[in-house]
Amino acid sequence: MVALDGFRMAITREKMKNEEKRKIIISARILNEINKIITENEESREIYLILDEKKAIFLLEDTKIVLRLLEGEFIRYSDILPKEYKCKVNVNRMDLLNSIERASLLAKEGKNNLIKMSIFRDKIIITSRSEEGNVKEEVFIEKEGSDLDIGFNSKYLLDVLKAVNDETINLEFNTSVSPCLIKPVEGIEYEYLVLPVRISTN
Repeated sequence: MVALDGFRMAITREKMKNEEKRKIIISARILNEINKIITENEESREIYLILDEKKAIFLLEDTKIVLRLLEGEFIRYSDILPKEYKCKVNVNRMDLLNSIERASLLAKEGKNNLIKMSIFRDKIIITSRSEEGNVKEEVFIEKEGSDLDIGFNSKYLLDVLKAVNDETINLEFNTSVSPCLIKPVEGIEYEYLVLPVRISTN
């Protein structure tokens, strides 16, 4: 499944029992409603998806959901994914999440929840500034490649870190103005692409 807006993209992969190949587009709003129904029916271990040309049917234990498919072609998302990186970071997910949450408390006072990440040697230094004050957080990492200063809307990073369950994750960077790719240490279960926010070099 792939979803994207103007600032980020999410890709997640799950195994299914049949091998039929099909590409469909479903409204994110409807999928969020289906997710709520699935969460409420936790005893339903299997979900069946039945497709025709214009509609989809989700079958749960005692629930049948019929929805209309969207027409058109989805964006060629694989072309957007970076094929290489200049800086790769392996980091504890909860350490990074907690540090960004603390830094974003002040960032929320600004317009775009801006935080700055300075990747240097064996740590990420996370800073944010507002009229209320400054915050500085440090997270230890394993890094390969070059050092980097980059800015982000903290909300977009927190959304990713809260959606993932892995203890450690990889972050791949190229430049301060190119997107960050967040991936599992092993496997291809998910990929998240987050665009940076331009930061002053002062």
